[in-house]
Amino acid sequence: MDQDLRFTEHINLSLQRVYINLKQLYQHRQILSKKNKKMLCEAYVLSQVNHCDIVYGPCLRQADSTRIQRLQNSCLRFIHGIRKYDSISHTLKDTNWLNMYNRRYLHSVTLFFKILTLQTPPYLHEKLCFRTDVHNLNLRFKGMLTPPKH
Repeated sequence: MDQDLRFTEHINLSLQRVYINLKQLYQHRQILSKKNKKMLCEAYVLSQVNHCDIVYGPCLRQADSTRIQRLQNSCLRFIHGIRKYDSISHTLKDTNWLNMYNRRYLHSVTLFFKILTLQTPPYLHEKLCFRTDVHNLNLRFKGMLTPPKH
């Protein structure tokens, strides 16, 4: 974490590690099938960027977000055998992947859903304040959250 709470150092180190892993996979691109390449990219490359993306995702600068998206583009080029300057926009849909921004958004929405419905993890669910906790009026917005008082 840097002085602006932007996680730039974390992103730099993660991308450096991930590109090394992707370079190792490129050595075996001729013998791997598309299915295996996709599986290896998800498990060996993108999983490292997805780790704790709920924490650093809202704090990212546009430049760092673009660098993370370029990593996914490199994975797509590896999977489909596309050259560096060719378009890859159609391959994202072919592989059934979300772009990295939408992937971070999905992870955070999934966490919030678990907190609200399953009440897990309990230490985060205890931090929420529902309207029914504030007053007993039967309103249309019964299950809505109330902003906490500071």
